Amino acid sequence: MRHVPVRNDWEDWVQGLARVGLIAFLLPMVAVACGSKKPSTNPSRSPSPIAAPTTPLPSLPVTSPSPFHPVGTLVSPSPSAKPSPSPVTNTAVPPVTATVQINAASGSTMTAKVGQILSLTLGQDPGSAWNFVTLPNSGVLSIVNQQSFLPSPVPPGVTEEFRVTFKAESAGTTGFALNEVIGSAPPALAYSVTVTVTS
Repeated sequence: MRHVPVRNDWEDWVQGLARVGLIAFLLPMVAVACGSKKPSTNPSRSPSPIAAPTTPLPSLPVTSPSPFHPVGTLVSPSPSAKPSPSPVTNTAVPPVTATVQINAASGSTMTAKVGQILSLTLGQDPGSAWNFVTLPNSGVLSIVNQQSFLPSPVPPGVTEEFRVTFKAESAGTTGFALNEVIGSAPPALAYSVTVTVTS
């Protein structure tokens, strides 16, 4: 009769535990050999901070962007754009006052308005001259100019003319008188008129 050794349950349990321990010991080595081990991370270690530069960066000028034009697009000025004209300064121009010719007969009365220019032209004999005998009131009728000149064309029998210009200054009535004289001889001709100026 063959003798078979008898194993109890306690020995089986110890041997099973030994096998499990051996597997647990070899498993990390196998994992490292196969390259499947994950890199270990240390949460308590933080990366070293990057030092900020000590020299300040140069500031760049800020410019507004130019309008974008696609490549191949020609930008031409607007046809409606016109150069602005230079400002024109308006200066006050006094109104032109028509000259009133004094055609009244000697010794008569005529009227004029304030601001009007009056012109009297008298024929003058050779060697003679017209002189004022009575001057007008300058506050009503002022003398602007007087001159002797050679007319063109020359009227028959006249070699020169005498012209005096007046200006009506203000409302009122005044008169003047002139004589034509040759040297010390008595007056050859006389002319007088009364002028009433209205506003």
